[in-house]
Amino acid sequence: MTASNRIVLSSDHTAIQLRQTIAACITAYGWVVVDIRTAAAEEHTPS
Repeated sequence: MTASNRIVLSSDHTAIQLRQTIAACITAYGWVVVDIRTAAAEEHTPS
């Protein structure tokens, strides 16, 4: 793996699903996705 075929993704808790969709598309093109994850949206929802 080289630096030229990696991409880092991150988002806040409101865009987790979008980030996962984008990661899947990028992976389909042969890129390696480094996902700097945030906690699940449920963990940030006020009670």
